[in-house]
Amino acid sequence: MSGVYIKGMNKPASCYGCNFWIAMRKPQSSFCCAEMVDVSREEAGGVPEWCPLIPVPDHGRLGDLDRLEKELAFDYAYAAADICKAASTIIPADKEGEK
Repeated sequence: MSGVYIKGMNKPASCYGCNFWIAMRKPQSSFCCAEMVDVSREEAGGVPEWCPLIPVPDHGRLGDLDRLEKELAFDYAYAAADICKAASTIIPADKEGEK
């Protein structure tokens, strides 16, 4: 499954603080643009179980480890460091993690 990382966006404590939430004109109704579903105002006061937003903790450089494992299976062990250095970055390191 693929997805989207939005740099600098934190998971809100409720739908009300979410950039994907829209209040509707009809009473007690709202809409989640991330899931394209109607959300009751009661449900929007918290984070619904079906919310697709997943918090990403502070991290270093993230890469595709499945691809790395396949490459290691065909290369000599001493080449592992070179393969790791060449692996593409999926999500860049946080500023603090780049030390």
